[in-house]
Amino acid sequence: MNHVGGPNFGAPAIPGVIISKAARLQITEGEAGDAYAIAFNVAPTNLVTVELRAGPQVQFSTDGGVTFTNVRALVFSNTTPRAIQVRALDDNVVNASPHHSFISHAITNTADATRYPLATVIPNLVV
Repeated sequence: MNHVGGPNFGAPAIPGVIISKAARLQITEGEAGDAYAIAFNVAPTNLVTVELRAGPQVQFSTDGGVTFTNVRALVFSNTTPRAIQVRALDDNVVNASPHHSFISHAITNTADATRYPLATVIPNLVV
């Protein structure tokens, strides 16, 4: 696999989920935040649901920043990347710096168990 999840040397693609930020997101409490994208590198043959779940003091938006939450399900039917905006909640508490959290990703429903089974490993994103 090359750095964007595509096959090398004409080999067939191996289905997987791509998180666009390899390093951790850089966010500060009460400020605008950062963003990443999630996508499938091979189109599923049917609908696949990925649940995103943020750790403490972190929220994300999948609708361009209109609404923020700490849990959301995204339904995929193709390889189009989904933009995820992330922010840290300002709790007015002085924390150690850096103060890490995470966003986890898991397939919670799949109609393409051959390519994207429930046990598909998707890495957590460190925030």
